Amino acid sequence: MRRVSFAVSAVALSAACGVEVVGTYTATGGEPGDAGLEVSLPEGGAETIPDAAVEDAPAGPDAAAADADAGPPTAVVSSLVAPDSLAVDRARPADGPVATDGLSDGAFEVVVVGPATAIALVRTDAAGVATGDQIWDSFVGADPIPVSLGTVFTTGSQTYTLTVLEAAALVNDVDGRVTLGPGVHALLLAGASVGSFVAGEHFRVVLRRGDGALVYGPVTAY
Repeated sequence: MRRVSFAVSAVALSAACGVEVVGTYTATGGEPGDAGLEVSLPEGGAETIPDAAVEDAPAGPDAAAADADAGPPTAVVSSLVAPDSLAVDRARPADGPVATDGLSDGAFEVVVVGPATAIALVRTDAAGVATGDQIWDSFVGADPIPVSLGTVFTTGSQTYTLTVLEAAALVNDVDGRVTLGPGVHALLLAGASVGSFVAGEHFRVVLRRGDGALVYGPVTAY
């Protein structure tokens, strides 16, 4: 069992990724011994992700067999604007390794379920459709950006690196890429502010699974 202290609805967590919620949630803590949200991931047997949440998934009996052995499905459970968004410098407007530039950045607190091989924060309209011209991600250099994300960008070199933290520790590798292992992850995402993080804008967190399928989170209003 893994304990996570985070602002997430037990109902939403159970519905999104088929986990059993145990214990109570508190807004503070996170150190061993603190009260928190405990989740028990079921052994084997993946739950079905709603069709609207996943794109580009492989089909056929081989894919079905692989899914059956995969355990809980990759999911974006919740996404909230972080209380210190636009108050802390955690990113820079560039591709590649994570670095700071002296300017405060937009930040989001999210809960996801891995595994995942990449993560992106996409600016969208209120319906969750990408506006096309703004994305922060862990695609680096010549890494292709999935066309189905709906942006104008084709490779990681054209976009800004998304800073990803878990328990205040940097998740990005030395090049800026992100890999998440199985299980629940409480993350803080930060993207360089280029005028997008303002009231009325909308954003969506997207994970890429190992099979290339994209898993979409809820639309979050800034």
